[in-house]
Amino acid sequence: MNSAELFGGYPKPHYIRNLILKSQLVEPVVFKQIHSDWIPVKWDLDKFGSLFGNEAQLLSCRTGNISQEIQWERKTGLKCLSWNSICNWSSTDEWIYYDYKNMTDVIDSQYLVDFEWSKLGFPERHGEVSNLWVGSTGSYTPCHFDTYGCNLVSQVRGHKRWLLFPPEETSKLRPTRVPYEESSVYSEVNFDRPSHSDMNDLAKIGGKCVVLEPGDVLFVPPKWWHFVQSQDFSISVNTWIELPGDREMRLGEGIMRAVVASFVSITSLQTTAQLLNPNEEALLEASEQDIETFLESSTKDFLKFKFDNHTNIDEPVAKKTKLSTSDESIETEDKLYNQYPNVMTLKPFDLRSFYADNSQPIKSGDNNQLRNESQTLPTQQNSYIVNLINAIGHPSVVTEIMKRFLANVHAQSVNSTNKR
Repeated sequence: MNSAELFGGYPKPHYIRNLILKSQLVEPVVFKQIHSDWIPVKWDLDKFGSLFGNEAQLLSCRTGNISQEIQWERKTGLKCLSWNSICNWSSTDEWIYYDYKNMTDVIDSQYLVDFEWSKLGFPERHGEVSNLWVGSTGSYTPCHFDTYGCNLVSQVRGHKRWLLFPPEETSKLRPTRVPYEESSVYSEVNFDRPSHSDMNDLAKIGGKCVVLEPGDVLFVPPKWWHFVQSQDFSISVNTWIELPGDREMRLGEGIMRAVVASFVSITSLQTTAQLLNPNEEALLEASEQDIETFLESSTKDFLKFKFDNHTNIDEPVAKKTKLSTSDESIETEDKLYNQYPNVMTLKPFDLRSFYADNSQPIKSGDNNQLRNESQTLPTQQNSYIVNLINAIGHPSVVTEIMKRFLANVHAQSVNSTNKR
């Protein structure tokens, strides 16, 4: 690449786009300060508050605390707070999180165009396909990976720490589908307050760590695990980029949805509350036809993609600009790192040393984030139903079920054709 192909010290946007869409970025990457002049980064808190309407507008926030139990969404509380109250939250015992908000649902539509992703090569993406995350010090998202697509995250205000782990470490992270949420596979490890036994199990895991600053953009590759925690009052925005492999994963999620729907149709309300994330409660009303339609749609979509030779696999489903996809225009990952000092790989870290050096940010008098087993409160063991769902929902098992499912569908189709 020559100097004419530079774009403000970064690769030109279409190079970044091609690297992402062709899955040539296989590790997380930080584009340092690429959004330093992003319009939302320049806004003050009063301006941000105006996005939600009048000052009296109340926003529904999750509340959580330091706990030996993971703060799943159902275990957290809810508070309706004004924007001013959120910005000035000062509790040392409780955090608040206005998280995973589709921007079309929560802000005035006139501001959506300001959240555009053109510098990363996606000028067609803006606030309508982005999500808002606002949290106080210590607020976090439990460790998980997203089954669909890849992720671009722009840090707008404050600092957020990301711990990331590659897909090959999945078995060590104890994946769970309970609580069930479509497209999210969670870890049973409490990264906010891990036990010594957790640390022993994870001692050899290969992780990466970064603290994002305002103006930074993080690229998270497909299926990378991540635990995300605010280090101070933090505002960030993300957008998920559709990838060709999503069709296969959607079929896998369709199968998992059918499995979970079958269980919640026969379990008590207490057990169902354990099985489902609150945003999946509509599954309680799902009919046989709903599940059949979901499976049929995801199956046909996957098969059409697989066998349609005219499918353009290099572009997202909703595209507006046609960019070069010739091999000559694609930079390798190594070249990206070597030629651009503002494009940074993440540093590996040792989990035990990390927790010894990083005290819990919000609770005073508790500088040891590693909890002794003697401090562990009695917890309810997973039921056989939960263990069965986790066995069926393990990523490797879902893959095998999907293969057999497709073989059955194909055989049925062949038999039906032969009988005509």
